[in-house]
Amino acid sequence: MHSYLERKLGRKFLLLPVVVLLLILAAAPAPAADQTNTGTITGNWAGTSEDDDYDNQGTVTGQVNMTQGGHDVFTNSGGVGLSVFMSSDGSNTVENQLGGSIGASVFGSNNTATGSDGGSNSLINAGTIGNNLMGSRNKGDNSSGGSNTITNSGTVTLDIYGSNNSGANSSGGSNVIGNTGTVRNIYGSSNSGANSSGGSNTITNSGTGESEIYGSNNTGAGSTGGSNTIANSGELDGIYGSYNQSDSSSGGSNTITNSVLALGIIGSFNDGASTSGGDNLITNSGVAVTILGSYNYGAGAVGGSNTITLTDASSGFGSFGSVNEGVGSSGGYNTITNSGEDYGGLVGSQNEGEGSSGGYNTVINTGLEVSGLAGSFNEGDNSSGSFNTVTNTGTVDGDIYGSGNGGVDSVGGSNIISNTGTVTYDIYGSFNDGDSSSGGSNTITSTGTVDGYICGSINEGAGSSGGDNTIVNSGTVDGYIFGSRNRSGSVGGGGNTVTNSGSVAQVIYGSSNEGDSSSGGGNTITNTASGTTDFIAGSRNTGSNSSGAGNVINNAGTVTSGIYGSLNDGDGSSGGGNTITNSGTVNGNIWGSLNSGANSSSTGNTIVNSGTVSGDIYGGRNTGSGSSGGDDTITNRGTVGGSIYAGDGDDRVNLEGGSSVGGTVGGGSGTDTLAFSGMGNQDGSLWGTTYLNFENLAFYGGRTTLTGDWSISGTTTVEAGGVAAINGTLTSDTLTNNGTLGGRGTIVGEVTNNGVISPGNSIGTLTIDGDFINSGSGVLAVELGLGSGDRLVVTGTAYLNGGTLRAALEPGVYTGGTSWTVLSAGNIVGGFSSFQSLLDSVVLSLSMGASSDCISITLSRASYAQFGQTANQRVVGGRLDDIVPLAVDRDDEMATLITAMDFAYSAAQISAALEQLSPEMYSAFAWSALQSAQAFGDVIDQQMDQERDALRLGTPTAEGSPQGLNLWARFWGSTAQRQGDAQNLGYGQTLDGVALGGDGALAPWLNLGLALGVSRGELSWDRPSYYGRMDNFHAGLYAKAVWGALYLRGQLGLAYNDSTAHRSLNLASYNGTARSDFQGLAGLGSLKGGYDFKLGGWQTGPTAMVRYTGLKQDGFSESGVGALGLAVEEQDAESMQSALGWEASTLWELGGVRMLPRLAAAWWHEFKDDPLQITARFEDYGVSPLTVDGLKLPSDYGVASIGFSALLSQTLEANLALTLALGDDYYAQAVTAGLEYRF
Repeated sequence: MHSYLERKLGRKFLLLPVVVLLLILAAAPAPAADQTNTGTITGNWAGTSEDDDYDNQGTVTGQVNMTQGGHDVFTNSGGVGLSVFMSSDGSNTVENQLGGSIGASVFGSNNTATGSDGGSNSLINAGTIGNNLMGSRNKGDNSSGGSNTITNSGTVTLDIYGSNNSGANSSGGSNVIGNTGTVRNIYGSSNSGANSSGGSNTITNSGTGESEIYGSNNTGAGSTGGSNTIANSGELDGIYGSYNQSDSSSGGSNTITNSVLALGIIGSFNDGASTSGGDNLITNSGVAVTILGSYNYGAGAVGGSNTITLTDASSGFGSFGSVNEGVGSSGGYNTITNSGEDYGGLVGSQNEGEGSSGGYNTVINTGLEVSGLAGSFNEGDNSSGSFNTVTNTGTVDGDIYGSGNGGVDSVGGSNIISNTGTVTYDIYGSFNDGDSSSGGSNTITSTGTVDGYICGSINEGAGSSGGDNTIVNSGTVDGYIFGSRNRSGSVGGGGNTVTNSGSVAQVIYGSSNEGDSSSGGGNTITNTASGTTDFIAGSRNTGSNSSGAGNVINNAGTVTSGIYGSLNDGDGSSGGGNTITNSGTVNGNIWGSLNSGANSSSTGNTIVNSGTVSGDIYGGRNTGSGSSGGDDTITNRGTVGGSIYAGDGDDRVNLEGGSSVGGTVGGGSGTDTLAFSGMGNQDGSLWGTTYLNFENLAFYGGRTTLTGDWSISGTTTVEAGGVAAINGTLTSDTLTNNGTLGGRGTIVGEVTNNGVISPGNSIGTLTIDGDFINSGSGVLAVELGLGSGDRLVVTGTAYLNGGTLRAALEPGVYTGGTSWTVLSAGNIVGGFSSFQSLLDSVVLSLSMGASSDCISITLSRASYAQFGQTANQRVVGGRLDDIVPLAVDRDDEMATLITAMDFAYSAAQISAALEQLSPEMYSAFAWSALQSAQAFGDVIDQQMDQERDALRLGTPTAEGSPQGLNLWARFWGSTAQRQGDAQNLGYGQTLDGVALGGDGALAPWLNLGLALGVSRGELSWDRPSYYGRMDNFHAGLYAKAVWGALYLRGQLGLAYNDSTAHRSLNLASYNGTARSDFQGLAGLGSLKGGYDFKLGGWQTGPTAMVRYTGLKQDGFSESGVGALGLAVEEQDAESMQSALGWEASTLWELGGVRMLPRLAAAWWHEFKDDPLQITARFEDYGVSPLTVDGLKLPSDYGVASIGFSALLSQTLEANLALTLALGDDYYAQAVTAGLEYRF
């Protein structure tokens, strides 16, 4: 920019600022005039157009006139006879010092010209001013002169104005005024010109006197002057945040603070039509006689949303959030909070003008209020003030009103009142005393103390209403609680809800309908377990033709005197249809309704007692002339010290199990029903003595049993869900069963069954002395047992119009063909359409049979054998079938098992039980004994093989030794496993043993030896719950003959077996372990031959062998499972085998040690391959034994072995051999190690 200007203007541009400065200095006026007067100026003292600074220390007899212009300063310590006028340019300063006096007024600026502007003046007075003190006077249209500052510590005879805005559209707000002296009134601004404005003023006063302060005084049409701030620490008559006098003027949002004394405080005074001045904030910590958030006096004036705070240091005589006197005025949404002391009342809004409104107020008292609290008072016709919230945590020495609706058609409901403090008089949700006024749906909660009443609403005006109130008390009420109190004619106030968990000294009324034709029913009253009161009445109907029906009362607490569903005192009053439920204590009577008024009435009431009533229960009591009651229902589940009176009407009294009545139970007039539920035994002697004036009898709910003689003039009904047992004689014209009917007595009369008839108490006979009708929904349910069953006996005709015969069978042991007669009659017409067996059994079944006079049921049973999945299971099942007739009268494990299989087992569980009962596991012991004997023979055979091969080692043979004697020892361990199949269990054995022997040469070609040994076999099965062990003791003779390359050897052996077995029965209904010990003796004989020839460095050749093994095993009995134990018979088993094989051996020398490895293989064939059989019987039952098959001995299998011998010295030799056997269902392996010593 700079370089651009230099190019265009050259260097001359640099001289331009100097030239401009010289021109300005040449045009400036002469310096302002400074004048001081110490003498006397007669007349006026005029200023200049300059910024004057005048100081008067003497006397000016006229005016000080500085209106010529400039921002002037005037200081006075002398005397001015008239007024002081400052320049309209504004920013003037006037200081009237101590001792100074001004005879008339002071104007900080005098703005008389149109559009003149003269504000921001500063005025200080410590002397005396004869008239007014004005920051600015704005007389000219559109003139302005605000933001003035005025400080007064002296005396102003009349008023102080921050600005006086009298010109049309003039303005002069934002003034600051501080007064510590004396003045008549203070105006932050006075806005008298049309549409003038002068708000946002700040006034601070600590002076005293009969003064008033106005934040703004808006008298001009459309003038405004709100948002003022006033702080008073002095003593005043009144404070106005704004005074809006002219039509459409406004001046709200003012803030007022009083800490000393003000007789009256008004946030805004809205006097003119359509004026407004709400949103004011007033805080009083001093003394204020009356406080109004806004005073809406003009028609259509608006001034709500005010906040009034009375601190704990305050005291006053009444505060109103708003007072709405003008027609259509409004001023709601106010908040009043008191923590100090007030003696005149706290009112959210006072709506006195016609159509005025002022609801949604909040009133909070935490201090002391002597007069009372009110959300709103709606006194004007059509006024409204609903939805107020009143909270008291302090003390109210008066009443609390949610709203008071005194005007015609006034409205003031839906208020919320909360009391946790003390109220010495009453609480009213709404007080509706204006004609057609309304104020319901109020909510009152009290946890504190109320010395008087609590009323949801009081409806006194003609046609007023105020129901649907909610009252919750957990504190103390010394008087009454009214859900609503309807005191005028034709008013209504029902539908109230009252909950008491505290103390109410007198009565709780859902509604009190005192006016003629008033109404207030449909109330709900709950007295909780901690609640206490004297009386409870759902409604009190004292007015002529008043009504209050349909009330609900729930008492779980304590009622000292009594409970009324409705109290109908008025002539023609009504109030029935009430429901009363008592689970607490009533030290008096319960009335469903008390009809004491002439021609009063009540419809049917319902009363349920599960608590304690020391007096009587009345369904309805009619004491008035021509009064009447309805069809009442009374249910007693608790204790009644007196009697139960149903009253007139067709009533019903229900008596339930555990209940008691000290007096009588009366049906009264009408056709009445006595009903029992779970009442245990009821004797016929009670009918007509304790139970009076009942025509019908009914049963519902739990079981009731009638004993003795009962004679019913009407009908008897067993209702759906009801259970009745007739153990005496019941005479009734008809008995209709829709529930369950049983017993072992007699019913005289016609019986219709639509439900279930189950004769007997368990198993027994029920007799009908008359006809019996079974409908399509009727069920005859019978219970059948051993030797007896339920029976229904009908002396007349049994009309079976379909229905169901249902049978249940008691668990036990039953034989097939057992039969029961379940219905007998003089004649049977029709039949049952269905038969239902409750027997859930795969073994037993029931079937129905019929004749002309009886119905019977027959039992059939399936064979257990058909549930067997294997041949062995079927064998066991067949034997159990034989046992069934023998177990009928037995009480042992077998009878218990048969019962369980018949009644509880599935087909799979029966099959599993047959498998576990089988003795098949014992077949494994025969195989184990044979195998143990054969294993000992194999050890001897290996020893003879080793001796035959000893020539290859160059060791001396027995026949060549000095003594011809060899001693040896061998240890062996083996496992063998048999694989089961679909029919038989698999099993196996682990065998460990030791053998000692010795042999010597009897001739050069013949050796003879003797061996002894012991072994233990551990048996296992596919079923882990089986266990077996066999201890074996062995002895054997052996011989070997050699003729060159041909050799022959033989054995004879004997083994003694000592066996232990455990067989666990893990049945669905039984667990036990069968234990047994038994012995056996096995013998073995074998012959083996072979031929050796040399092939290379090997000696090899074929072998052949035959072996016979026999076993005789003792019989034994199982213990530990009672009647399920088996007696196993003596068992024989034998094996006849042949083997063809090939053997080979050679000589190695390793590190000077001569070793002889051997290889052998053979194929074995079993000639005795029939299944191993076990024969046993159930020892406690004399039936034929059962025989089951086990696995067959392995038919064919191959054996391969490898062995080594080593010469450790000339006389000591060690040997080791490993053998493996494999067949279709057979697998075995063995390891043998030994030592041999040659003498």
